[in-house]
Amino acid sequence: MRKVTVVYLVFLLIFGVAGKAFADDLDLFGNNDIKTSRQDKAKNPFAERPDIRLSAGIGYLQGETSYQIGGHFDSPQYGPYDYRFPISELDWPLNVVMGSVDLTASYWRLSGALSYKMNLSDPKQKMEDSDWGAISGDPEDLMDVYSESSVTLDAKIFDGNINFEFLKYKDWGMQIGVGYLWQDFSYVGSNVDQWYPPYPSEPHFYYGGRVIAYDVTYEIPYAQLLVNFNTKKFRGALAYQYSPFVNAEDEDKHLLRSKVGKGYDSGYMNAVRFNCTYDFTKHFFGGLDLSWRQIQTTGYQRQHQEACAENKYQEWWGDIDNEIYSEQRECKLSAGFKF
Repeated sequence: MRKVTVVYLVFLLIFGVAGKAFADDLDLFGNNDIKTSRQDKAKNPFAERPDIRLSAGIGYLQGETSYQIGGHFDSPQYGPYDYRFPISELDWPLNVVMGSVDLTASYWRLSGALSYKMNLSDPKQKMEDSDWGAISGDPEDLMDVYSESSVTLDAKIFDGNINFEFLKYKDWGMQIGVGYLWQDFSYVGSNVDQWYPPYPSEPHFYYGGRVIAYDVTYEIPYAQLLVNFNTKKFRGALAYQYSPFVNAEDEDKHLLRSKVGKGYDSGYMNAVRFNCTYDFTKHFFGGLDLSWRQIQTTGYQRQHQEACAENKYQEWWGDIDNEIYSEQRECKLSAGFKF
């Protein structure tokens, strides 16, 4: 409820300010004169006023974030051992409604943007947990344990970037920029249904409470290349983003077994984004944002027994190869005020 209230208040602020501007400055077809002439701008490229925009949006984030463990395992008690990869995979859904607040600014050949998003719903899909060779005596390539759990999600995303236009031809332009993307997805899994695919006669295991807590954080400095198309009322940009410096950390708490796994990974990100705005009046505009993102990282997971009231010691079991992966697709509509 608090998430919905924050986005709702931002919408009220923007529409409240834009309401009078809409009444005073309605100009859907570009009939108003441009106060600063093209000749003035040619003489002084800094004569144009900064373009500052504040908007609120609502959209849908679809995809997944998942991790796999397996491969090389190094234990202080038992020494090194090599498993198949993976021996375990957890797939967490990202199919949620998102609310956002965005601030953009452009001046001369420079532009920048700040964005904050949070989820307004929980995924309807279930978390899937698959294990290979988990039952004693089964071959390691046999998926012998599978479970599904209902999930709740607390998602937060921050994105900021700054860009420079190095090429311009009429209404077209190209920009190069740098940015920083931070994402945190915090899940709680409950109401597990676990079964054993090779043994259909075995009964299912059900548990009605909380069974797992999972949190993953992505820290991504990136570079981007943009192609822009701007007219008097329409602005559009197609961007490609890349980062070889992704840092991902996750924590998996199996609550029924007091088992904790902490992952420390690094890798890369590829992303494509299209966004556009249309100025309905001098101050009021609408926007559309489409994006696709893929994050792939590798590293290790450190496993230990969680400390409890009876035993404060966290027993370290060992380190195992770890991969964290996410694919994200998003569509967003927004409305805002141009200062």
